[in-house]
Amino acid sequence: MTEHVDVLIVGAGISGVGSAYHLQEQCPDKSYVILEMKDTFGGTWETHKYPGIRSDSDLYTFGYRFKPWVGEPIAKADKILAYMKEVIEENHIDQHIRYGHRIIGCSWSSDKNLWTVRALRLDDNQDLEFTCNFLWMCQGYYDHENPYLPEWQGMDDYKGLFIHAQQWDPSIDYTGKKVLVIGSGATAATVVPEFAEKAEHVTMLQRSPTYFYCQENRNELADRLREIGIDEPTIHRVVRAQIMHDQNVMTERCKNEPDAVFEDLKALIRFYAGDDFEFEPHFTPRYRVWQQRLAFCP
Repeated sequence: MTEHVDVLIVGAGISGVGSAYHLQEQCPDKSYVILEMKDTFGGTWETHKYPGIRSDSDLYTFGYRFKPWVGEPIAKADKILAYMKEVIEENHIDQHIRYGHRIIGCSWSSDKNLWTVRALRLDDNQDLEFTCNFLWMCQGYYDHENPYLPEWQGMDDYKGLFIHAQQWDPSIDYTGKKVLVIGSGATAATVVPEFAEKAEHVTMLQRSPTYFYCQENRNELADRLREIGIDEPTIHRVVRAQIMHDQNVMTERCKNEPDAVFEDLKALIRFYAGDDFEFEPHFTPRYRVWQQRLAFCP
């Protein structure tokens, strides 16, 4: 038996849930279903379980415009999942999600103007068929089961634990261990402080250091607006506009005066690390600021 819907959404992560909300609001007469391979929502926030897993963007802009974010701008995975759970339940999106459905084929018919989607229901291995007028791909860019690992010479000789961040098992005990973190991006900046709490020694091995914008994990404007009694939807909208404005200003500065911006970023780091902190050679990136993404470090 084939089930037909107007819109079939692939994935119940941040994008899929947001798409479902907007579809309901703007096209209330359209039927839809979300097919999700996992047994729960969340996408990347459910896949990744490495120590300290958190957003590397602020939730006022990373979150949904229709659901005010209340809390610290940089949030850990459990807070993001709780936020998504509220969105799903408040808008009755849960009744449209089919968990445990792995898509195994998609085909388009120009004669029928229809997509045909085959999915395997994982709990009973039943092969199902859906048709839809619009196929909305919200599955993200991760291979959630087989992340990329390079083949380095001599890897078979390594006797320690070698693991990709995406495959981290929370039961792993790294207390007293020597830990090597390969990379210098947002994931590395998240796990290194966490590892350092219990590991004997932690080393970050990097092709190039990364630029970080270091600041307290709070938004002064949001805190002030709450203090004077402004409602949360207004706070969310105003703070979102403020952050977008500030990011645009920073982007233009990075283009026009990258050396000055680097000095500003150094000053923010020295505020926490001390005036005698040495940037050369291990903390000076090999590229200009914003030639790669500028990450926020709370």
